[in-house]
Amino acid sequence: MSATQHLAMVSATVVAAGGDMSEVVASPATIKRHRMSDRKKKAAEIRAKKTKPKYPILHWDGKIEYALGMHDDCNAVVLSGPGDCPPTFLGAPIVKRGTGQELCTKCLEILAVYDIPIESIIAAVFDTTASNTGIQQGCCTRLEQAIQHAILWNACRHHMAELHVKHMWSSFMPATKGPEEPMFKRFQKWYLPLAREAAAAAPSRQFPDPNVLVRWEWPADFTSSPHIGPYSITTNLALASKEWARAQLETTRSNEKITGSSQRVSTSISRRSRKGLDSVRRHMWYLVPEQVILCLFDDMVSDKEKKKVADALVALPAPRYFAPGKPNFQPVIRLLTDTRPSLAVYVTERSWLLFKLFRLDTAWLLTEPATWPLSPAYQELRDLTRDMKVVNDSAERAVKDVQEYANMTRDAGHIDDVIHTGRNRPPLPPLSSPQGRL
Repeated sequence: MSATQHLAMVSATVVAAGGDMSEVVASPATIKRHRMSDRKKKAAEIRAKKTKPKYPILHWDGKIEYALGMHDDCNAVVLSGPGDCPPTFLGAPIVKRGTGQELCTKCLEILAVYDIPIESIIAAVFDTTASNTGIQQGCCTRLEQAIQHAILWNACRHHMAELHVKHMWSSFMPATKGPEEPMFKRFQKWYLPLAREAAAAAPSRQFPDPNVLVRWEWPADFTSSPHIGPYSITTNLALASKEWARAQLETTRSNEKITGSSQRVSTSISRRSRKGLDSVRRHMWYLVPEQVILCLFDDMVSDKEKKKVADALVALPAPRYFAPGKPNFQPVIRLLTDTRPSLAVYVTERSWLLFKLFRLDTAWLLTEPATWPLSPAYQELRDLTRDMKVVNDSAERAVKDVQEYANMTRDAGHIDDVIHTGRNRPPLPPLSSPQGRL
């Protein structure tokens, strides 16, 4: 409801009650001032009730928001933590130039508002853009320099998967002139009749939903669970790129009537799938020494492999200090071969970082993997890493809220209060209830 509509409602209520509007001080400006004052008070109460996680993980994401009238990059900063602490919206700072240094400064300012020590941050979750991952000026690099020690770089797995699909798709299809791909539209139109005919001919075969085929989503646990083995992720991405290329090629060849685009698809599967493999090699975030150690808490990794990793780690001295710096992919890429190497080859001294950040006992590393679940320290660390966020969905949802509520104010300094109160407002009662009919 706008301030003008609010004023009309107040005026009608006063007149209906027998009052005189000339004796009431009311104007759109007065209503706006009272709204801002109420929002500021409610936002302060909401901020005071927010719980601070023991092991904070910082998320951020941004979009250019035109509703504020400044055409600037409006970022949403979210804090999460392993355990029972849900992702918490902290603020939506306006970034003028969109540089990593400026974004890092805004994040540190918001942490200071909530009295969260920057040295307590253990990880950052981000999209793999240059402003975030730049080796010199990226936001993650600047954040580590401010913290003065290394943290975990949890690149968003949803973003990574989207990039792999994008690179595979661009290798097959040229750029379209519109927002929709005509081939997909024809595929949706002709798929169901074809599936019915095929199902009649082969009753035992199941045909998937065409909407799922067109969307081609990644399984939820594949992208959001940190307990999917790091090497399994890389292997599955490589296999997925090859299988996706083969499926697209076979579909186009056998159903030229449906797609109408067989001439646009190359007959060379290996050359096309290489695009997907190259994309994977550029995103080895979870095979670097700092992250590969997560395999110790992965049920998909055998005890024999865990023992190799633990022995390789124990054989290396634990550094007292971990220097800041972007994870180096080149040693990992050199170790990749057609045959799967042991995860132990990726272990270095920096693999101790996870244990340094959580500050838990590591004596269980000297025992057999079958006995690790009996150790309270292992159980706690396993539960913490299981709840550790590796996707940036919470920051993306916060950006969506920024876009939704930005039209409610033209004051960039007031946008945080608007979002806090909007995200925490109680749901409206249904119209069928007595409260909803009032």
